[in-house]
Amino acid sequence: LWWTQSRMVTQHELNLLYEPADFKLAERNGQLMASVLLGLTFSTGMPVMVVLTLLFLVFQNLSDRYMLFTKCKTPPKYGRAMSDLTMKHLPFYTLVHLGVGIWMIGYTGLDSYYWDSVDTTSISALKDRTFNIGERLR
Repeated sequence: LWWTQSRMVTQHELNLLYEPADFKLAERNGQLMASVLLGLTFSTGMPVMVVLTLLFLVFQNLSDRYMLFTKCKTPPKYGRAMSDLTMKHLPFYTLVHLGVGIWMIGYTGLDSYYWDSVDTTSISALKDRTFNIGERLR
């Protein structure tokens, strides 16, 4: 901020320079919902996404609290419309999670995780090896 002070002509411009930023709750809510949807969508195939989503939510909560309580203006009072809209989208997120999860588990083009009965030095032996859900559930 010190490099722009010399260009300010009036006291009003200087006051605007030091005025705190707005806290954009709607924008932050959109980022939150997008990250939760992304984490839940791919968590069936990559279980680490649950942990990464949790870490993102914790760090976003901490950064939002810091920005809201120390650096930003007090936001206007919001009603229930945004939380109602969020709750309305949760069944859609569940269907996306189930659909992608069923596709990831049931896709037969993936290689199996178990290679104990196959000679891994031969590429032709690996070609017919496909994903077997029974082996993973044992």
